[in-house]
Amino acid sequence: MNFYKQLSEFYDTIFPLNEQSVTFIKSKITKGPILDLAAGTGNHSIALAKLGYKVTATDLDQNMVEKIKEKAAANNVPIETHQLAMEELDQFQETRFTTIICIGNSFVHLQSFEDVANVVSEMYDLLDAGGKLFIQTVNYDRVLSDGITKLPDIERENIAFYRTYEHQQDKIIFKGTLTVADQTYENEVSLLPLTSEQLGQILREANFTVNMYGSFKGEPFEITSPALVVEATK
Repeated sequence: MNFYKQLSEFYDTIFPLNEQSVTFIKSKITKGPILDLAAGTGNHSIALAKLGYKVTATDLDQNMVEKIKEKAAANNVPIETHQLAMEELDQFQETRFTTIICIGNSFVHLQSFEDVANVVSEMYDLLDAGGKLFIQTVNYDRVLSDGITKLPDIERENIAFYRTYEHQQDKIIFKGTLTVADQTYENEVSLLPLTSEQLGQILREANFTVNMYGSFKGEPFEITSPALVVEATK
């Protein structure tokens, strides 16, 4: 079983839904179709669909998409699913959304500032006038300034997830080690450590109006914040 297949099996235990994030998003949007990019196992998609929103969920990994389908059926909510990368948003060129979300540090898997700018531009085009885009990432201002090489360990029941960062020029090599009982699975991926200034500039150049927060509690973003939460309005 590969790393992401195993991760999909225990994703909800490792990364349970942050109810505050759903409350935060709900407080800032109107009714209308939502696009959930890099949705993982669909926790946000399920929660928003239960609130009556029409949700389309995507993820690059087939195992994650299958989990979304299973959970949607179990929760009796209709969710449209697609297996695709964030760079493939042109598949929705005939569709419009009132809200787009990309939660959980997925956005920094894009590999260049050009890729980020292209995806942001496509997001802008997919949104209705006044539509909202929400992006959540690790606070890379702090990661870079403090030279952080390790994120907090996650240990729940018989599952452990260890995460390290290796700084390489303009990239970070993220190494994940997942231990389930006596089995260990490892994965390594390159991340683009977007700072708040870099992401904000790209969003504003795409004509978004941008607000930044330090978490889903809604406090202003600071270099010491635990995360970067961006609310961008078309």
